[in-house]
Amino acid sequence: MRLSNVDKRGNPQPGKIYEFEVPASGGGTRTVRIRDDEGGHDFGAGNPQNRGSHFNDESGNHYDY
Repeated sequence: MRLSNVDKRGNPQPGKIYEFEVPASGGGTRTVRIRDDEGGHDFGAGNPQNRGSHFNDESGNHYDY
């Protein structure tokens, strides 16, 4: 399933959130969300948190593309 992308404050962002049902430990399933931040982030010139398009997992890891 694809959802509209939002940041941690609930503000709309370019990209999508992808939801996947995966096996859960102990049986059943759980939902995993992968966020596609296609617009990247720009916090101002020289800020080390600036980055281009990337995916985020639920643990907060970034995967540039």
